[in-house]
Amino acid sequence: MAKPPELTRDNEGAWKLAGSFSSGRYQFSVTPAAERLLRDELGYDEGDIVPWNCFRALVYAGDASLPSATDSPVETGDDLARPNGDVEMSDAEARALAEHLQSKRFDERQREALSTHVADTKLDPLLAVETLDRTEDWVAETTESLVREGEASDERLQSESDADFGGEKSASTASDRRSATTVLHVSDSHLKPGGESDVDGVHGLDGFEKAVDVAVGEAVDAVVHTGNLFSSATPSDEVNAACRERLERLQRRDIPFFVVAGRNEAGDTDALDALTETAGVRRLGTTPTAIDESVALYGIDHRQDVGAGNGGIHLEDPEERCLKLCCVHQAVSPPYSEYGADVEAYELAIEHIDGWVDAFLCGGTDRAVEWEGDDLCVYYTGTTDAARVRNDEDEPLVSLFTVRGESFERETIPLDGYDASARERERARRERENGRERENGDERDGYPGREMQSREATNPDVRPLTEATGSLATMLDDAGTPDFEDRSTAELADMYALFSDVKGQIETLRTEVRDVLSSRVGEGQEVTGSFGSVSGRRRTRKSLKDSETVLTELARHGVSREDVVTERVDGTKVEDAIEERNLDIDESRLYDISENDYVRRDDIDRDALRRRFEE
Repeated sequence: MAKPPELTRDNEGAWKLAGSFSSGRYQFSVTPAAERLLRDELGYDEGDIVPWNCFRALVYAGDASLPSATDSPVETGDDLARPNGDVEMSDAEARALAEHLQSKRFDERQREALSTHVADTKLDPLLAVETLDRTEDWVAETTESLVREGEASDERLQSESDADFGGEKSASTASDRRSATTVLHVSDSHLKPGGESDVDGVHGLDGFEKAVDVAVGEAVDAVVHTGNLFSSATPSDEVNAACRERLERLQRRDIPFFVVAGRNEAGDTDALDALTETAGVRRLGTTPTAIDESVALYGIDHRQDVGAGNGGIHLEDPEERCLKLCCVHQAVSPPYSEYGADVEAYELAIEHIDGWVDAFLCGGTDRAVEWEGDDLCVYYTGTTDAARVRNDEDEPLVSLFTVRGESFERETIPLDGYDASARERERARRERENGRERENGDERDGYPGREMQSREATNPDVRPLTEATGSLATMLDDAGTPDFEDRSTAELADMYALFSDVKGQIETLRTEVRDVLSSRVGEGQEVTGSFGSVSGRRRTRKSLKDSETVLTELARHGVSREDVVTERVDGTKVEDAIEERNLDIDESRLYDISENDYVRRDDIDRDALRRRFEE
């Protein structure tokens, strides 16, 4: 009679699964992912019996194998001997195993074997085998991607390497995605004691758990939470425990979870600090946290006086050039109204922070809003708590940042109805279509008239904008304060569609006008039109060169490595060393320095605007 599968260890301490065939009992090696599943998620220890249905599923998936065998996973799984009196999986074990299998790829034979195997188990309602990722699709996508990469020209590669930081949108390939760095932005979960209808009796936990589902499903490199994780600075033990349990899912998958204190926690961060000791949570600060050497994360806890003082927040430079994202919990304008904001975006970036960043990832609002300006972006992802979403057109979201080289893309992902497998299939389909479009585009590169067409395309067509604004003006009928409650649902639908359309067109035109205006208005120059005034500004970016260059130059002036290095070269210590010794060092030998001009709106005369409109 066959013995049940058992978790064991060999003489070198490696974890094994002992399983039986009709011919005898053998030791199966397990993959690191299977070891994490069995040990960390399911809590098995040496000598524990593993349910046979779980064991066989791992064999079919290739997670448990005989080191010297030549049989395929399916052949090995088919030959296993089922023990009498087998232990059944618990519901929790079935959920964890199903989640594990959903993260893997299977060939056609594996899918057929697994489909038959799960039919009579607790996995059946949890695992739709037909939606599992196909190895054949992955091979095809990878091959197609490698072919495209091999055909890419040196000019294209150079243009990518010279791209400026920003929200650059570009078609992605399967291999691009695997080599990219991904950061999931989550915020304002407001976890607090709830009622019987709330998951585990914790209000807001459902949305937070869904955000964790997205992080796991997208296999992100990091999660950042920009404040108000809890509804109060002193959450109850039940709320703490429920939050910690969800965070441990990320910890088991080596997905770091970074936080800043929001308005709710800023007065007392003990609860956040406790999570760093038990759930793998990390606090962000002014020292950069590197993610795959592509992204540097910073964090600034909520401050009542963030708008006071100049250069009061010093951000240390990262060791390598990378995208710099600063997580804050403040009302930043734009996208906030300037009347209700804590601070203006460029004011925060230039005057209050010593050290330039490429984007602010913000918390403090329940709605997902964004603003993309000159070399600086501000993103709010909104709340994960559906009960706090007040407008019918809004829904709980998280934001996925995908960084490739020196560009990034941002995608908002609704929490309700998230399906990792469906997203991956859709992503693969788009990548194949984009590949075909790029191939067709390459064929047209040599056509005569292409240069003329591209020049003509730079002149924007404003007719759709004037048509939309004209329609809106007619619908609003010169009403100073329109009462939308009196409008029909159909009229409101028209208005909302037009407002959304106008918003996007105006932002595009604003950017183009800004670029032309910046080339004409110099630093310190003020220009006043009929009703609007702007002024020219110049900002200087200064970041330390690579460590070797900085240390070599400082050593020439008698500054030792120990004077300026903690874990890395400390920008503040470099400045202190230069000031204390009154050293005369050309800044360009220590820093990469760049300047650029921009314009800032100073004022708008609404009375003059009204008179102009009435004319």
